[in-house]
Amino acid sequence: MKYKFFVSLAAAFLTAAASLPYQGTVSAEDGELCTITLLDLDGEPFAEVSGKAGDPVDLSQVDTSVLESHIDDYTQIGFSSWSQEPEVFTEDMDIQALYKKMTISLDRSPYATKYNSRKSNISLYGLSVKITALTQTPEKNSRGEFIIDKEILEITDKCVAVPDTAETAFANSNTAQIKVYPVVFDRPILTYEVRLMEDLGDIDLDGYVNASDASAILEYYAAAATGQAPDLPKEVLERYDVDLNDKIDSSDASFCLSYYAAAATGEIPDWNDVIVGSFK
Repeated sequence: MKYKFFVSLAAAFLTAAASLPYQGTVSAEDGELCTITLLDLDGEPFAEVSGKAGDPVDLSQVDTSVLESHIDDYTQIGFSSWSQEPEVFTEDMDIQALYKKMTISLDRSPYATKYNSRKSNISLYGLSVKITALTQTPEKNSRGEFIIDKEILEITDKCVAVPDTAETAFANSNTAQIKVYPVVFDRPILTYEVRLMEDLGDIDLDGYVNASDASAILEYYAAAATGQAPDLPKEVLERYDVDLNDKIDSSDASFCLSYYAAAATGEIPDWNDVIVGSFK
């Protein structure tokens, strides 16, 4: 993973830091050699720039890439600006490199972990991934500490699922591992399991989805409406929720009847076709 990735994603939030005037106490005589010692992000010397008093100072040639590092897999730190940028050499001085730290974080996982069809795409709906940018500025607070600006960039729309289709995910099994990657990021920010629900609608597990299954769903729905729903195991209740919306209602029974009608043609229907077709 390249540091430039974080920089490009957070570009909308990072602005040029204001320069502070040089605060020297003793000026060098014209023509006298002056040295600016550049301090790294930890305050240790890492480079020097020299010139005669009165000569222009150009810090743009300093290789600040050496300050870039990984704190962990999802956090990087690098150069942001200088604590001050004098226009000309006036005396020996130290100038501090200030940092920008980018952390990518998972705030929320996708809602969908169960699928009723191999024809659908893997849904990342509900996912939330962000980059938090902390940038030191040349300004200081009352304690003499550099003030830190905090910006948060939502990058959820820059994330992809691998694999991205149910057909690929469930090619060899009814369970699969999905990895979520921010674009051009070589480590997944999330790995989670998804499952293909193979017995949806087949309430009695006789191998068919038919009118009796639809009737069983309606009976459960009616009982639940009066607070008298039977206490069924989770794996049984999962078969009732054919549209996977976490509710058992008349729509599930209706979808079962549509599935039954489609199966009467001799072909095994796909739940995606049945449910999507019901809304056309």
